[in-house]
Amino acid sequence: MGYRFWLSLVLLGSLLAACSGPRPGAQGETPIRVLNVPVEVRQVTLEVDGAPYPVTQGQNGWTARVRLSAGEHTFIARGWDRENPSEGIVLYKAHERRNVTPGQEVRLTLYRLTSDVEVVVENPQDGEVYVAKTGGSEAALPGGRGTLQGVPTGRNVLLLVEARDASGTLRRQGSAAFDLSEGARTVRLSLSLVAHEPPRVALTGADLVERGQPYTLSIQAEDPNPESSGVALTELLLDWGDGNQETIPLSGRQASLSRSHTYTAAGTFTITAQVASSAGLRAQASKALQVLEQETSITITPAPDLTRVVLEVTGAPEGTTSLEAEISPETPLVPQSLRPLDLKNQYRLALYPQGGAWRGALSLPSGLTYRLVLVAHTPGGPVRSREEAFRAEGAELNLQKAFQAQASLPNCPPPDATLAATYEVQGSGDRSPLEGQTVAVQGVVTAVFPGLRGFYIQDPGGDNDPTTSDGLFVYYGNLTVSVNPGQYVQVKGTVAEYAASGDTLGTLTQLSLGAASHLTVCGQAEIPQAATLVLPEANLERLEGMRVRLANLTVVDLYNLGRYGEVVLAPYRLVHPNAGGDSGARLPTDKLPLPNYGGYTLILDDASTQQNPNPIPYLPQGGTLRVGDRLVEAQGVLEWRYGGYRVQPIQAPSFAQANPRPQAPATSNQLRVASFNLYNWFTTFSGTFTPPGCSVSHQPRGATNSQEFERQKAKLVAAFMALDADVVALQEVQNNGAEALEALVNALNQAVGAGTYAYVADPQGGLGCDAIKVGFLYKPARVEPVGNPLALANPVFERYPLAQAFRDKSTGGVFVAVSVHFKSKSGCDPSDPDTGQGCWNQRRTAQAQALRDWVNETLKNVDADILLLGDFNSYENEDPLVLLRDGGLRPILSNHYTYVFRGLSGALDHAYATPSLTSQTRGGLVWHINADEPRVLDYTLSFKPDDRYQPNPYRSSDHDPLLVHLELAPECARDGAPVVVNEFRFRGPNGGNDEFIELFNRSCSPVNLSGWKLQGLSATGSWGDRVTLANVTLAPGQYYLLANTSSGGYSLSAQPDQTYGTGVADNRAVRLLDAQGQVVDLVGFASSGQYEGTGLPDGPTSGVSTQISWKRIPSGKDTNNNAQDFQYGNDWANPQNKESAFYGPN
Repeated sequence: MGYRFWLSLVLLGSLLAACSGPRPGAQGETPIRVLNVPVEVRQVTLEVDGAPYPVTQGQNGWTARVRLSAGEHTFIARGWDRENPSEGIVLYKAHERRNVTPGQEVRLTLYRLTSDVEVVVENPQDGEVYVAKTGGSEAALPGGRGTLQGVPTGRNVLLLVEARDASGTLRRQGSAAFDLSEGARTVRLSLSLVAHEPPRVALTGADLVERGQPYTLSIQAEDPNPESSGVALTELLLDWGDGNQETIPLSGRQASLSRSHTYTAAGTFTITAQVASSAGLRAQASKALQVLEQETSITITPAPDLTRVVLEVTGAPEGTTSLEAEISPETPLVPQSLRPLDLKNQYRLALYPQGGAWRGALSLPSGLTYRLVLVAHTPGGPVRSREEAFRAEGAELNLQKAFQAQASLPNCPPPDATLAATYEVQGSGDRSPLEGQTVAVQGVVTAVFPGLRGFYIQDPGGDNDPTTSDGLFVYYGNLTVSVNPGQYVQVKGTVAEYAASGDTLGTLTQLSLGAASHLTVCGQAEIPQAATLVLPEANLERLEGMRVRLANLTVVDLYNLGRYGEVVLAPYRLVHPNAGGDSGARLPTDKLPLPNYGGYTLILDDASTQQNPNPIPYLPQGGTLRVGDRLVEAQGVLEWRYGGYRVQPIQAPSFAQANPRPQAPATSNQLRVASFNLYNWFTTFSGTFTPPGCSVSHQPRGATNSQEFERQKAKLVAAFMALDADVVALQEVQNNGAEALEALVNALNQAVGAGTYAYVADPQGGLGCDAIKVGFLYKPARVEPVGNPLALANPVFERYPLAQAFRDKSTGGVFVAVSVHFKSKSGCDPSDPDTGQGCWNQRRTAQAQALRDWVNETLKNVDADILLLGDFNSYENEDPLVLLRDGGLRPILSNHYTYVFRGLSGALDHAYATPSLTSQTRGGLVWHINADEPRVLDYTLSFKPDDRYQPNPYRSSDHDPLLVHLELAPECARDGAPVVVNEFRFRGPNGGNDEFIELFNRSCSPVNLSGWKLQGLSATGSWGDRVTLANVTLAPGQYYLLANTSSGGYSLSAQPDQTYGTGVADNRAVRLLDAQGQVVDLVGFASSGQYEGTGLPDGPTSGVSTQISWKRIPSGKDTNNNAQDFQYGNDWANPQNKESAFYGPN
């Protein structure tokens, strides 16, 4: 039990990592379009992952272009009523979380924004009932204070507050007009005595109208006072609900008028009319209107974004002094649901008496089913109604309900101890105010957990205090008791606060049953409905012991699934605060030291304290449950146990696969360089060993016997075969000379063929005296080592970095690979404590400095193209990696994750390149085969009575491997054409003019292109100039981009260096002429009759829908044979311009 607590306790402290975001892959410019923008909106702003981006208004509306990586991103668009947002009010908003494919347009639809308004009466009086009306919402103000929910934002929002006596007679009235923007607002106002009757107003009109079509509203107003009073109507304030208002003077005692308005956005709008009289009194009426989107060919009626719900309740219990409605969505929504409206966990509407009934109104997000419970407050205590469901549809919904009280509770015998309610035992704090006292408690049994040796009871009525729980755990220990859900019981016991051994962070409030006779079953009762729990929930303690319902949550950690049956849940995949990626998914830093990360996470347990459950819960036979998968629904009881809040289920939870296992990375002709942390690959199983040339001995860390070793080997071989890398940087290899490396190479070659893999031997002097080291495997058929391996034998390293130069046999290009494994984040020393970046951050920063200096002072003398790969034990925004980037090294991957630790995803494994190599990089990816998988699926045999091992790549390690694609340029060409056509196409998705031609200097010297010409071959076979170059000099390895920008032309994001307006015909040819008119390069298709060597096979002449191109691989390859030099790609066009030559991938 103590061990289990310790494992849960790690969720609560500062984050340490033993060795992380679903955004692997290439980045690209993504167009964003904001839709449904009415004319009332003067400015649109956009945030993506918390960062602002400019939005422009043009012929295509409001648009932006943002460079994004593939994966999930959070978008927030706001529509303001002023051009300067600092002076404006947010009228419309879109808040969505999308899975983005770079280059594909993201469309955000603005919806009318609502906020909450707290109304405070400054001078409340006894005996008065207060009613507030604004923006279509109507609610009572208990004691003169209350909140109106779902009020549309705008300027001069109209508020009317009435004070009536018990008979319903109006005594006082007050009104206000205020500005309401994003976020809640408090309005205070004083009421004045009423000497006359207030005016009356009614609105009539259609419920639907098309956007852009005039809408006509009829308004009837009158003053009911006798003519002798001299009171007359004075004005009408009309708010159309979309930010437009008008003031209309009135006179006389009656008014009948018609007003028209044209809505320029679709959605649901609440029209509010307020009529004033000369007596200083006002009346207010509202009407909901649904504005439909225009359709040209068919008519579609979309659901409104808001439904105004008008609730009227009759038959309230006798003596009811106040009545409120609790309204909860049946399925809670989270950011991934892409719903543009905020959905609350629960809506509370205070009703007011009127004409023998109780009435109120509010606006709810449409298209959802809600659960309604009425709570009547009487002198005898609160009376709850039976739960009913309704669906919010249409612009306005009138609900007429008769109060039906829950069934009466059975009578229990008089207790022989002080009777206390569950919520009195719980109190509003972490510990019970009755701790240590013996009390009797009554409640409905909601769940029985023999595995926890106890059961839960809940007060069926509750105390209507959101800070106190209505549920309580009854611990019976070794007693024999018989109890079932749905029984109404009375229990007597001692109030205690239970904590597992060593748990200092929290306790479970419980009643310890002293004897079986202290339990009395009084009869049957209705089980209270589960409270919908939406994360994040800052105060989980208020629900301790209560039935809760979870839905639409994301699995964020599975470390203890096989050990204790635990699944950690959150509203979405949580990213470590120091990691890169979506800032909206990053856990706020101030939540790190708090239990359950301040309510962002929750543990789904298995209703048992059993270790190593058999079968493993929630894990399908032959399948898996992965981080990123979704919890569809679960119901259970919330409790504190083993250092964190968790839900013990009372029915089988349901999961949906949202993050399926990835297939092997696609094959390619590019050079594939990987990094793989092997999770302690050891050939020594017991005893101790001493690294070569060292005096210190170590205990082995990997497989503990030959059976585990064979299981580990099978998983690694499967992973390496699927990864199919030409060079692999290794980490966590046993530091025993060649033995461990040789064992891995032998296993691979036995599986794929002799001689397929080889390893790099340790350099003379070894790789340090730590138990583990780094290393390299490679494929001799594709690459060959150049020179001897080098180690950075600096005492700041526990594990020396290893460098080896490799030559790509297909191109002759050379690069230096460096395998890195920085100091761990665990095991703090007082000299280098955790200050927010894990233990040993100073040490890792010093290691990064030494590595950077080694690259600049030593390795660049071997070759300028250097690639650093490995486990840096640092997140993207931490000091060591910032230092490397500041030193000129460039990340191949960003916003990725390779490791999941204590529920947080982030990248500890990285790939950094020197600038000269970056231009030869063709992207990278993370193969998510390990971090998202439960550790119970790994090779080990310990704690596995239900052994689900399979010899596949999944959970072959605890880190995900990286894969980088390189197209190494050969050594600069000292003969042949100095500049060539390197990549091109004559047709693209936009049509025949969607073309570009990329030039590349493959020589060893700068080339002055002034006077050079690019010519294209027409369909009739004649050459014509397309571009004449002037004042252009290309450095070695530099690109120059030409593009056709005529109508229907170039569609890619890379900016051309020069443009032309006459296209090249399909399947024809281009040639490059120098200033003397000599042909320097010729590229053509076979059907054109113009080419070098063999012409290219003809390409498509219509129907192109992807970014196709022909390119030399590697760049500059020139054998004077077009068919051999060029390759065709169906969706890989990525031309480079002069500016990106030394920075961006091709």
